[in-house]
Amino acid sequence: MALKAIQIQTLVDLAENLALFTEKHFSGKKIFARFAGTEKQSKKKTFLDQLIDTRGWFVTKDKWDAIVFEPKRNVLIYGIGIYQQIDRERSSFTLSYKILIEDKDGKTVNKFETTDKGIRQPDDTQIIQDFFIYEFPKYKGAGIPVKAGQKFNYAQWAKFKEGKPRTYNARNDNRPVQSNDDFKIMKSKLDSNGTCVESGIIPAILYAYAD
Repeated sequence: MALKAIQIQTLVDLAENLALFTEKHFSGKKIFARFAGTEKQSKKKTFLDQLIDTRGWFVTKDKWDAIVFEPKRNVLIYGIGIYQQIDRERSSFTLSYKILIEDKDGKTVNKFETTDKGIRQPDDTQIIQDFFIYEFPKYKGAGIPVKAGQKFNYAQWAKFKEGKPRTYNARNDNRPVQSNDDFKIMKSKLDSNGTCVESGIIPAILYAYAD
């Protein structure tokens, strides 16, 4: 089944597209997208608010964007969603990221920081809702274990070799929390570039259930 165009569609359409995209590229895993859009009604059709800020989100070395994903059940985390470059140059880029996992009392369970160079932005078949999934090379097979209730802090900065240092981003996302969502989303203390629950970058996470 082909992916639907996502110019104008409902939240149901977006969910269906994401499910098809995940099955095609990451079979056996799940993608949780925290920016899904909000629906408005017109006389003729239902459509999505435009979440993408066309001016782009400024990214560069040491400008850390961060968010917390708190799973409701034990999971293995394999990768993260990254918005594509605003001018679609598909240039290579350097990605530096920190991961901090804390327990319910705020004590550190695991943490590490790494920098991956020469990452090439994928073609359009690998992109959905203006982002693509970057799988952590070291954890592509086993995943990063995170228990229910632990806080998975993810922080990143990116520096592009060519083109403008801006990516797509979400703004004013008022998607209601769903009872069947696998994650709670919270602001991270690692952020220094403005990403928060309602806006910014880091749109998705690639994961699977651990039990």
